Amino acid sequence: MSRHDVLLIIAALIFLALALVFYRHPSGQSEAIKCGSKLEDFEVMAWVPYWDQENAFRSFERNSQYIDYLGFFWYKLDEDGSVKKYDNTKEDIAMLRNAQKKGVKVFATIVNLPEYYETETDWDHKRVRKAIENENARKKHIREIVSIVESNGFDGANIGYEMMKADQKEMFSLFVSELADALHRKNKMLGVSILPKTSEDDPKEDNGSHAQDLRLISSKADHLYFELYGEHYPQSSPGPVASARWVKDILAYAINDAKASKSKIFAGVPLYAEAWEILPSGKATGLEEELNIKDAEKIRMDSGAVQKWNELEKSVNFSYRKNGRSYIVWTENEKSICKKLELFERHGIGKVALWRLGGEKDDFWETFVFQK
Repeated sequence: MSRHDVLLIIAALIFLALALVFYRHPSGQSEAIKCGSKLEDFEVMAWVPYWDQENAFRSFERNSQYIDYLGFFWYKLDEDGSVKKYDNTKEDIAMLRNAQKKGVKVFATIVNLPEYYETETDWDHKRVRKAIENENARKKHIREIVSIVESNGFDGANIGYEMMKADQKEMFSLFVSELADALHRKNKMLGVSILPKTSEDDPKEDNGSHAQDLRLISSKADHLYFELYGEHYPQSSPGPVASARWVKDILAYAINDAKASKSKIFAGVPLYAEAWEILPSGKATGLEEELNIKDAEKIRMDSGAVQKWNELEKSVNFSYRKNGRSYIVWTENEKSICKKLELFERHGIGKVALWRLGGEKDDFWETFVFQK
């Protein structure tokens, strides 16, 4: 090899080293994230929503070896308190059997969120009241749920009743206790979606959490799916979907004060973003449409916006302009999710719940499964 060839090789190696030093990841990070926590170290629950079912299930099939439980967001409470499937739900039993063949447990997710076209379009506590307000109503409701679980071959039911009132606490506790007993007699499981709170009386946490007795639910349900997201939302001021300090406070209260069983906690991870338009007056108005982190990243890339890391919140945001209007988006990226996983491990929590499949970025699983 000539001296000239040796010099060319040395120059190439120097160039490669400099490229690695100055490389900036498309997400705005200066280098690829090497997370200290991996999804394969956790038990994983994830959801398939009816409105994006095919896409979400494809995500599951590509990554099924890392998922232990799968919730199918198919069912709602009707105005009379009965359980119905959403109009656009396709109860694809083949999906259930496919997941079960891979060793994954499947859950029927039942919620109190009306159809988009109904008069009451937000989570409706009145429907819950009709379903469980007295013994006869509860028995009928429980029979309906058990029937759905058994007839479709689900492994369990996931109850996601939000925006309940504090005076519904006793009836909800009775319902959870009786439903758990009924499902367990059939060798089925119960998972309850737990709403975020840091006390029992903070009016700012009027999300239905004050109707949930965490100690009682923890003693009866098999899984507690903590919704550790929604800190900021379209009707609030702009801010993180789930800041690290907010998540930490919720977990601390649940474990230390409410005495929830740590072994049953699935810590929620949001795979979505929130966006606000910033008006000329400086006031912010939230955008209502669903925005997953994959779509948020596309908006950022298309607009040329720079993602900004907020060290205090352990979260990211970016601002952009479109058609003469200004917007801000708070989202999640590899670093913010990594910080959450590490936080969960420090609290001794070995389970996570992903809301939802189909919205994650293409490199999500590569980052949190294969890297250490």
